[in-house]
Amino acid sequence: MNRQLLARNLLIRRQLQEIAAALHSAAIPVALLKGAALVECFPSYSAVRAMDDIDLLFKPSDIEPARRALESLGYKPVDNDPWAFSHPRQPAAVDISDGLWYMNAAENKKLFKECENHPLKQLSPRMFHLPPDEFYLHVMAHAAIHHACKETMWQNDLNLLRANWERETAQATLRHKLDAYGLNEAMAWFTPQHPRVRPLTARIYRLIATKDIPQKGHILRFLLLPTKKKAAYLLRTLFPSRQFIMYRYNVRSAPAVTALRILRPFILTFSILSVRLVI
Repeated sequence: MNRQLLARNLLIRRQLQEIAAALHSAAIPVALLKGAALVECFPSYSAVRAMDDIDLLFKPSDIEPARRALESLGYKPVDNDPWAFSHPRQPAAVDISDGLWYMNAAENKKLFKECENHPLKQLSPRMFHLPPDEFYLHVMAHAAIHHACKETMWQNDLNLLRANWERETAQATLRHKLDAYGLNEAMAWFTPQHPRVRPLTARIYRLIATKDIPQKGHILRFLLLPTKKKAAYLLRTLFPSRQFIMYRYNVRSAPAVTALRILRPFILTFSILSVRLVI
């Protein structure tokens, strides 16, 4: 047992309890994601699972009230990151989101409704975790696509989920959602025997995943998404919301926000091309 890690995780849990209470008081429902949710579902995991942040999923309409709730506790937005908060006296950063990137609006809405069947009552009547199958897919997508990194920690997370929810995380159970979300190639990275991959896409995916490329996560997301979801994802990435621009680029005036929304495709393109790409 790593006593230092356990002690830090206990502090993070106290931090999470404070956040959960504030969100509950503001009548804001929330889904807890990734490491913090794993520790809440399987408390013994707290002795071995390191956590850098607390990941929270909200309905799109609750993002601004959630920001205000966090700020009322002393959290400050992190510069250049529209989804992150930090607190000088708290051990973990807080990351917020209003949807999972591989889902469309209807799928995200349905997911949040399903989360209500999985409450974390020890924290709050309004705090939930993802359904087991979605929990597994989200951890996998975060590791294999967002970070494009096959770390032991994430492999352990997936093994834990599969050991406790074997039926819900079986390949046959996940088949249709893997197709709908475009996650078969990511699944094959963690489960080499997985048969449902697109050979050319899988080859390109592994090539990009092994390179040090700026915005690699965005590139892999676009590559793997089903064709019918690519256009919507591209539009969200190139032309994000006004709130995203405000927090990402630390601007508040309407002209500056408008200008940056227009310039964002060029900013992203320059970021990718500014580093020599060797493939």
